[in-house]
Amino acid sequence: MTTTATHPDPTTAPARDERRQIGRPRIPLWAALASGVVISVALGFALRALGRELADVPAALTPLQPAALLPATILPVLGCGFGFYMSFHAKPRPYSMRLFVGIGALMGLAGVAISATKLPASAGGGSIITTIAVALAPTLLIIPALLTLVPRSKPTSSRSSAWATASSRPATRSE
Repeated sequence: MTTTATHPDPTTAPARDERRQIGRPRIPLWAALASGVVISVALGFALRALGRELADVPAALTPLQPAALLPATILPVLGCGFGFYMSFHAKPRPYSMRLFVGIGALMGLAGVAISATKLPASAGGGSIITTIAVALAPTLLIIPALLTLVPRSKPTSSRSSAWATASSRPATRSE
């Protein structure tokens, strides 16, 4: 026997949560960051192995040593997670999306610059490309993943609300 519960007064029933995305379960931020760190580290080591196999990257290359690779893959994920929390939870603003993506991109480029300064002068093209790929991968992975956690709402621009109020007014005749 199937029964459905209804609210006693449909006019005061709570509105459907429009922030939830249809068909996509929302996961907590900590879970997204934890899985992002694991995937980022695994991707960093996989890119390093791929670079060694295909581009003859030397095994002793400083930016690709585990002591340099771990911070280069973990810190961008944690930094973007902090930026996401500050932008969308602690201090949400109308321009939070642009701020989060812009600062995340800037930090990703800073990570590439830091890794590139550790390259020796004799580094070949394969070493440079692998180092850049390892430095950029965590940022390119976590920013879109975190953006899926942004609550969605109906757009309320001043233009659309002005049209909505103008069209809801009753028409008046002037004779």
